[in-house]
Amino acid sequence: MRKALTIISLALILLLSILLVLQFTGTRQEPVLLIQDMTHAPTHLQQAPPAGVVPFGEPRPALAADRLFLYHCAACHGNNGTGQSYVAAYNGMPTVGNLSTLNKTPAELKHSLLHGRGAMPAFRNRLNQQEADSLIPYILNHIQNK
Repeated sequence: MRKALTIISLALILLLSILLVLQFTGTRQEPVLLIQDMTHAPTHLQQAPPAGVVPFGEPRPALAADRLFLYHCAACHGNNGTGQSYVAAYNGMPTVGNLSTLNKTPAELKHSLLHGRGAMPAFRNRLNQQEADSLIPYILNHIQNK
């Protein structure tokens, strides 16, 4: 019995020694930095980049308002802005605003766009200033025909 315990003890010591050697001689990789939207980002990465800037600091060209509407708005508000979309038809989804009859000032529309309202998400970190400014006249002129 004593001999078996000695063998097991030596095997454990050998295993621990191997693990320690592997720990200190293994190649070290740089830690992966998390992007802004990840939930466990380090404190210095939790601040959003300036509006209109890609996370690496490279400015990107502004997209045309009609494309922006299709990319960001049409999924909920529908292609024509009436609020008829597959997202709006989903059971339990809060009422989606009908942009064609919405009675808001341009400033109110821009505030809702940038900061969100109700179930609508904020787009201040997804659109640059030029894009946000171009979407409001697009909604007023092409969706509401004003």
